[in-house]
Amino acid sequence: MMKKWTIAFLTASMLVAGCGGGNNPTERISPQASKVLDDELAAVQSDPAHPLASLAVLAVRGNAVVYEGYFGQRSVDKDLPANADTLYRIASVSKTMTSIGFMKLVEQGRIDLDADVSTYLGFSLRNPAAPDDAITSRMLLSHTASLRDPQDLLGFTVEQSLETALAQVDSTSGLPSFWANDTAKAPSKAFFNYANVNFAVVATIIERVAQQRFDLYMKQALLDPLRIKGGYYPFDNLESGDFDNLATLYRKRDSEGVWDAEGAWFAQGPDRTGEPTAAIENIDNYVVGSNAGIFGPQGSLRISARSLGLVMRMLLNQGKINGVTILQPATVALMATPQWTYNDDTTAPNGDTYYDLFFQWGLGLQIFTDRGGSAASGDRVGSEAGGFKGVGHLGEAYGLLSAFIFDPVAKDGLIYLMGGLGDDPNNNLGSYSAFYGWEESVLRSLYQRAVLQITD
Repeated sequence: MMKKWTIAFLTASMLVAGCGGGNNPTERISPQASKVLDDELAAVQSDPAHPLASLAVLAVRGNAVVYEGYFGQRSVDKDLPANADTLYRIASVSKTMTSIGFMKLVEQGRIDLDADVSTYLGFSLRNPAAPDDAITSRMLLSHTASLRDPQDLLGFTVEQSLETALAQVDSTSGLPSFWANDTAKAPSKAFFNYANVNFAVVATIIERVAQQRFDLYMKQALLDPLRIKGGYYPFDNLESGDFDNLATLYRKRDSEGVWDAEGAWFAQGPDRTGEPTAAIENIDNYVVGSNAGIFGPQGSLRISARSLGLVMRMLLNQGKINGVTILQPATVALMATPQWTYNDDTTAPNGDTYYDLFFQWGLGLQIFTDRGGSAASGDRVGSEAGGFKGVGHLGEAYGLLSAFIFDPVAKDGLIYLMGGLGDDPNNNLGSYSAFYGWEESVLRSLYQRAVLQITD
């Protein structure tokens, strides 16, 4: 029998007392809007047909947090609710945080965005199909370096250098595993293809330049200055008590392991609430700068929705918050500047739009163009009617869905972390975008109730 579990949430009125002060100033949305938003989000999380194990959301309006909500459980097995301290493995939203750390080194003049990255890596990084084309950091951050993800991307080990890993050849095809093999998609063509492996290279450059292990550098560069609990390598980056706040990610399965909304919640991924995560095998033998992909720079940051809100407000405030400067205004603007734009040429496209979700990209940031469409088509964020353009990142892994999206002009922002899907995502596609149904519902509610403050 499926365990019955409760919904736990904070309304905006509760947050006035609990979240005020310099770190997270909160301005109330109206009690009516708060109640409507609470009810709508609770209904999404507990929908019998498409439930979520947990849901953490945050909305920013005019660079102030106006709503936080926490629903469901960070651990179904231990009957522990999601709350403001819950740390999620945020999947690809991690890439934006990694990019912030990288851009600090660019600001310091230690990395040139347009230099051949071979200079920093200590080995020649080239696509075998285009051996004369230099690959730059700008290409890596904008997914135009012609790198591709093989199935075993997350199989990096301490013993395997990045140079060796990227030289792998597919045993079946005999072609390079990590590279586009079509010369029309080589670096000089600036063909866009979203790939996690770009950020293994980015993180290794960070290590080579900073002469510091990637996860420790990111704590020093971003997390610690903002007094944020979290990290890419929980075994070393979290304190013992922090593991009680670690979210377990879930999927609902039947006894055969098939998606089933009426089945049981099965824990996914490496994290279990209350249990320290495992150490990376042979980590004591790791050589800084050899392959920072082992730390998951593309998807392994553990952080709370509230802390993501702090990072978002720092970016909305042009790189500074609470007297702490993380980036310069020009750097924040550059990250949000288009580096690649889809050419809308179906006969000779200049990129893979990933089911019509990606149409423009900056440096470590997707640019959401508010393009509408039908189910599984378009990057429209706010609602069917549109109206929200911004930048940010999405994430999906181990049953988690995440979003970090903000409008630098209006200074509004939307964050969600969904801790476990209770149905096959293909059974819950969006109706007007490439987002899933859960995501459309949450984004629409946050945008209408918290940003536009519509209550009817």
